[in-house]
Amino acid sequence: MNIMVKEGDLRIAHITIYDNIILKRYKQDVVIDYDGALEITNFLNDNLEDGKAYGLVSDIRLIKNLTREARDLYSKAGEFIAYNAILYEINLQKSLASMFLMFSKPERFSSMMFTQEDDAIKWLKSKL
Repeated sequence: MNIMVKEGDLRIAHITIYDNIILKRYKQDVVIDYDGALEITNFLNDNLEDGKAYGLVSDIRLIKNLTREARDLYSKAGEFIAYNAILYEINLQKSLASMFLMFSKPERFSSMMFTQEDDAIKWLKSKL
């Protein structure tokens, strides 16, 4: 069985899509702003199959910050995302992820926070 892999190197993140898993790795010291979040959302809308549920790994371990506008966009986007695994490394990143989940309340998908990518992917695969 061939697994189709699609990749995109965007302004604030590198995206890899394989099977029904999306790896979104933010670049070093970026501020996730509205324009960057919109570029990611548009890339995913253009490259995901309609009617297929995806698991998303959001690797925020290298980011500097997340703007409210980007957080609001992400909470409304993602009709293709069924589950979101958020990778963090330090407490600041965990706080940013917690703020996203608490204030934006994404209703279309369930989210969990992880410190290990392997654990995040295992969780996603168990759900999809």
